[in-house]
Amino acid sequence: MQSFSRLTNAQPWVPFRKVNASSPKTAVDLEEEGLFNRLHKDYKRHVSPGTPRHGYRDFELAWNIEVSERYRKKMEDESDEIVLINRKSYVQLQQHFDDIVQSERMSRICDPNCLQLQQMNRTLRQTCQVVAGPRGRVAERIEYRNAGRPTPFGAPTTLNPDITRHAIVGNYTNRQAVPWNVAAPQILKENDDVLHKFKRATWCVTCGFRKREHTKEESYSNKCKREHCSNCMQLKQHGHPNGMGPRCTNPRKESSPHVHWYN
Repeated sequence: MQSFSRLTNAQPWVPFRKVNASSPKTAVDLEEEGLFNRLHKDYKRHVSPGTPRHGYRDFELAWNIEVSERYRKKMEDESDEIVLINRKSYVQLQQHFDDIVQSERMSRICDPNCLQLQQMNRTLRQTCQVVAGPRGRVAERIEYRNAGRPTPFGAPTTLNPDITRHAIVGNYTNRQAVPWNVAAPQILKENDDVLHKFKRATWCVTCGFRKREHTKEESYSNKCKREHCSNCMQLKQHGHPNGMGPRCTNPRKESSPHVHWYN
């Protein structure tokens, strides 16, 4: 038996088929379902898996011994009556138990013959028949003073056309004061400072490399003496009119650390 257990350890840990799965059940699925229904009564789901005799680790051991036994019988007798099943871990056994419990709970809730569900439906129908339908308030009609001009466009307003017209037509000669100002919304300009939110404590503002990578002779920040840029990986004298590092406008290299510069 130990030899067969050792040989079946190479088999994959195949989980159970979901109870409510749409795919049809195979012969292996039916055999595993029947074996689980026979064995799970001797074990308790909600105790520690390592509990002697009742934990699911013992359930796992009993299951895998049954798998080994079937392999042994299959080698002795090659008839089709012996169905080979898959090894299971105790976690897969727990998940299958939870799946069965959840399926049974949902089947009771969705049962059309459930007395509680039927009673609730009758109560809802009776309540809908007794309660009167909702009645909305009829909006009052707004009468505008006839000033020889059409009603202002847009949503109805409490002001008459004589006043609202001056807020819409800008070149009207006889302007009157209106209780609001018509102006375009303020557009915020983007911050053009390349050092805005730059991580100065970690990265050098001159070359763009980490400060800790600089030697004592090179220094860092505004006193940095490095001659190559971390953005384009070129020397300082090769086209850096605005500066190196975060100020560099040349095409970036893939090895550039620019993605880590800003907060």
